[in-house]
Amino acid sequence: MHNETVLRKQFLAHVGQTSPSPMLIEVERAEGTFFYTPEGRRYYDLVAGVSVSNVGHANPAVVRAVQEQAARYMHVMVYGELVERPQVRYAAKVASLLPQPIDSLYFVNSGAEAVEGALKLAKRFSGRTELVGMRRAYHGSTHGAMSMMGTPEGEQWKAAFRPLLPDVQSIEFNDFAALERITRRNMKEAVAEHIQAKCREDAAFAMLVMDPVKSMVHCFQYINRKAQAYAEQEMKDNGIQRTGIYGLDVPDGLCYQWAEDYFNDENAEEDHKNDEKFIPKPYISASANRKTAKGKADKKPVPAAKPKAEKPKDTGMEQISLM
Repeated sequence: MHNETVLRKQFLAHVGQTSPSPMLIEVERAEGTFFYTPEGRRYYDLVAGVSVSNVGHANPAVVRAVQEQAARYMHVMVYGELVERPQVRYAAKVASLLPQPIDSLYFVNSGAEAVEGALKLAKRFSGRTELVGMRRAYHGSTHGAMSMMGTPEGEQWKAAFRPLLPDVQSIEFNDFAALERITRRNMKEAVAEHIQAKCREDAAFAMLVMDPVKSMVHCFQYINRKAQAYAEQEMKDNGIQRTGIYGLDVPDGLCYQWAEDYFNDENAEEDHKNDEKFIPKPYISASANRKTAKGKADKKPVPAAKPKAEKPKDTGMEQISLM
């Protein structure tokens, strides 16, 4: 009993837990669909090592294959450099079961790593940046996989790690109408294209866009301000307290409407802000620089006072995704 207590204390002290109340069941051995404690207590293993042991624990064929392979070699370079018979035969078998033209496999270590690879492959192949996942779906705890965790349900797990990947939205299973919300470009490009289309349809609106006071930079600032107000109202309506971090997806339609509202708003505050202006510095010749440097060298330097660091203003928004 003493050894068991020590082992559990070591487990709690040195092994990272993924829940506040771990089961603390010590596993002595496993066979078939059961695992056993040192006292001989038997438990059904309904998780099967997250499907790793999906043919049963201590399966004789698996044990034999592992023992034979371990006697040859355990691990060398697996990333497509060396020809390893078990890996090649496995890849060929899986490829034979895949639909054409898929005929190549990239081996990874976990489900989360597979998701990360899939995200990168999708971006590389399509040239697009928008990522779409399902609500109430779990994909892993790495940065990209966590970004794809369903919103808003996933905020319980991912809010503390924002900002995550941008350009991500969540849709419902079997909601085919939601597919119409998927865009093929980022939101700035989509808004600009929407404004161009509106100008072609409405000459009066085109005149508003041509107003020299108006600009697309101010338009995006206007949309950002409206999105923050929208997020504040969403939190209020859903009884969510401000914690400084909150993730929210803003529908495309709202962004398009806000863009139109900006060009129709003669008193938009973004148009009346003092934009930073470029002030050219006077030209100073090289000889004047040398004289100035010599004069400074003769004087005793006076340490400059350190400016007080301004505390960043808490807006309550760390990331707003404009879908």
